[in-house]
Amino acid sequence: MEHLETLFRNARWPRIIVGCVLLVGALVAFLWALSLREPVKRVEPTPKAVLLDQRHDFGTVKGGEKIVQTFRLRNEGSAPLNLERAELTVPRMTVRFRKVIAPGAQGAITVEWNTEQVKGKQEAAILLYCDDPSQHQLKMLLEGTVQPRIEFQPYAAVFFSLFQGESGERSVRILNHQDQPLHILKLEPSVDYFTPVLNTVREGEEYELKVKVGSNAPAGRHMELLTVRTDDAASPELRVPVNVLVKTDVYVNPERVDFDEVNLEQLRRDPGLADLVSVTLMVKKRAGTFMINSITSDLDALTIRRDPQQGVSGSFQVDAKLEPARLRPGELHGTIRIQTSDPAFPEFVVPVSASIR
Repeated sequence: MEHLETLFRNARWPRIIVGCVLLVGALVAFLWALSLREPVKRVEPTPKAVLLDQRHDFGTVKGGEKIVQTFRLRNEGSAPLNLERAELTVPRMTVRFRKVIAPGAQGAITVEWNTEQVKGKQEAAILLYCDDPSQHQLKMLLEGTVQPRIEFQPYAAVFFSLFQGESGERSVRILNHQDQPLHILKLEPSVDYFTPVLNTVREGEEYELKVKVGSNAPAGRHMELLTVRTDDAASPELRVPVNVLVKTDVYVNPERVDFDEVNLEQLRRDPGLADLVSVTLMVKKRAGTFMINSITSDLDALTIRRDPQQGVSGSFQVDAKLEPARLRPGELHGTIRIQTSDPAFPEFVVPVSASIR
């Protein structure tokens, strides 16, 4: 009996059982902890476009000169960067680039711009589209001043506003920015009531062009042309518009009303657009006063107000406005008739037009 108790007391199996229980408990706890962990998300490789150059100021160049500029682009992502297409905001510009940039590599966007058709201060944008998920559009800018080879100052046109029987004179400067001299060979006016006169300021470099309108210019608004012949192979003919408004002693300005295209749906939806379908005419007398006896129109959709409403004045303001509720889609043509107390100018007929959509 004592022998059996000693064997039982020295046996290993109770300790083995306890160890197994502890091992199973640890395994269960480990599995429970794993179930609480969030699944590991797989990070997909993506490209990342970084423009190293975004803006370039090319300073001042002569018209027709070609500008070549390279913008640098680096791919700081983990996948190839694909450049899809480019949009250019000015004419006569081209762009070339490698369509795929490897991760960590650098690419070049080379822009060439022929400035023949632009002048003055310029800002040209190059919009580059790529597959970077954070920015699909990259914008680069070219800015500077394009000086035309031959320049008119202040404008390449002259403007006159005269009363009938008056004469007037306007002038412009012709500046040659080329290396070779420019010579004016001939001046050709399109009508006989204005006369051009050329004065040399600096031979081959600068000229003063004067345009004189005579008192024989007919009443009305005229758009004439003065042709300047030169010895320049690229610009043998320079054209200068001559805009002449000859007013009668009583006149209406403007002489016609064109509302252009009117979007009826937008107009009815947003009453704030009413200013787009209103126009102001001025009825004036050169000297003295007169009366407006009546203002009428054959257009039902047109409302007319004048200021002052009664009495005599040297100037009247006439406001004409289209009423959206009375408009219908289609072409609109009619007139405004203004009858005055002046015996020499008893009536003015102002054409009115619009395209209702």
